[in-house]
Amino acid sequence: MKIWTTIVLAASLVLALSCQPQNTGKEQTPQTGSVEKSADKPADKPADKPADKPADKPADKPADKPADAPADKPADAPADKPADAPVDKPTDKPTEKEPAKTDSPGNPAEPAKDEKPAEPTAGGNVELNLTKTSGPVTMEVIPNFTLLPADQGSDMNLLIKLQGAKTEAQKRPPLDLAIVLDRSGSMRGDKLRFVKQAAMELVDKLERTDRVTLITYSTEVTVEAERLPMDGPGREQLRKIIAGINATDRTALGPALFTALDILEKAQREETDLAHVILLSDGLANVGETRPEILAARTAGGFSHGVSVTTLGVGLDYNEDLMTRVADQGGGRYHFIKNAEAITGVLGDELAGLSSSVARSVFIAFRPASGVRLDKVFGYPVEDNDGMAKIKVGGLYSSQTREILVRLRVSDAKIPASQLGTLFLSFKDVTAEGKDVEEEMPVGLAVSADTEAVKKSEKTEVTIRVTEVQSADEMEQAARAVERGDFAAARGIMSSSVDKVRAQAAATPSPRLEAQVKALEAAGGAAMDAAAESEEAKKDYIKGRKAESYNLMK
Repeated sequence: MKIWTTIVLAASLVLALSCQPQNTGKEQTPQTGSVEKSADKPADKPADKPADKPADKPADKPADKPADAPADKPADAPADKPADAPVDKPTDKPTEKEPAKTDSPGNPAEPAKDEKPAEPTAGGNVELNLTKTSGPVTMEVIPNFTLLPADQGSDMNLLIKLQGAKTEAQKRPPLDLAIVLDRSGSMRGDKLRFVKQAAMELVDKLERTDRVTLITYSTEVTVEAERLPMDGPGREQLRKIIAGINATDRTALGPALFTALDILEKAQREETDLAHVILLSDGLANVGETRPEILAARTAGGFSHGVSVTTLGVGLDYNEDLMTRVADQGGGRYHFIKNAEAITGVLGDELAGLSSSVARSVFIAFRPASGVRLDKVFGYPVEDNDGMAKIKVGGLYSSQTREILVRLRVSDAKIPASQLGTLFLSFKDVTAEGKDVEEEMPVGLAVSADTEAVKKSEKTEVTIRVTEVQSADEMEQAARAVERGDFAAARGIMSSSVDKVRAQAAATPSPRLEAQVKALEAAGGAAMDAAAESEEAKKDYIKGRKAESYNLMK
């Protein structure tokens, strides 16, 4: 009995001791630091629970916390992997990964600063979806390579394609057109006769709702007609005015252009109406403002007010650099017309394009990501707008494709993916009553350290376009060398260029490259020999090669 009583008393004593609160003295000292850093610790991961109370450790039960687990983390992930590990942390070498330090709960593992967990998908790849359609305009971005090389500086060419939607024949918006004609002394004879004939044919193709401003210039600028309606009486009146134009004196091109822009900018018209200037000249601007940069800046101002400008250079004596610059800043096109009889066809094509417009005031802007620089835009004017490059495209016609090639310099690309920047597209939708449209497209690519994989990701369509555009640029360089009288440099440029295009044509066969080889061979052969022999052939060579280069860039 005494033995039984002793056993019962001992059991009671053990039970009483087990119900006492734990000692909060020496054992709690290491946790003081973790309390001071509680702001850095996720609220759903209490770290001050004793190890002998598993019920208080929800982090050990992934099934109870599905929302905290990364999408690509398997359900049977090892318990020593921190729940907040970045999704782009490589998992193919688990033995190299340092386990979480349970003795320092206030310092959870953090992803490296240069990692971007949200960008890659499972496996570290990026799915390219670089096409966006907005109303009648489709923008497609095609990288030269779909993989970026890792951890080294590299160039990346992007081909930005703008496609105008094919529209059925429909009544176009009214056209507010200013025709600015050169009637200086050099226009006497066949030139003026063909210009007047072309202007009359253009007038005959206009609609009753269109308006025409006719400005002629020599030493003085004359507004022959201002926004005359093209109804029956207006059309007949304008034909009589054109017939009476005579050539005399000098060339006040600048003042005439300014007058046309002033009239169209101040005019009251519907938002859907098209406003356009056609400037024609055969000579050098020598009265009033003549500086190309000032004329181009004024034209750019007109474009910002919805007025575009196309230029026509007739013959061999005008300043093609000025005419090109004015057209580019005015969002229009430049045309080299060697023979005056071709004026009618060019004006007809210009009107046909305007009649099928689906978008106007088209801009592309690009904001580079960190570590990326916009190195060059081929063939289109670009300006810096608070760190964002703004590219002036102009108008877009039905079924027309514009190809804008840009070159980026990427200083550092980290596996598995890298952002290059963001593209912005803006335009006025002609098919929707001039509605303003703005879209943006982030551009990012997968990154690889595998050199062969990078080479195999090449998009040859872009390579062909790069070759074509670079050779066009070299053709213009050769023309400028001829302009300086340095025929040896011009021949060297053309010889090198044709060799490069031939080599690329062999590597990536293309009808476009074959055509370019023939054009380069012609430019570096008999045409250059003729340019060295006569002044007229020299002028023809310079203007012809510059115009060819200009058209290839567009």
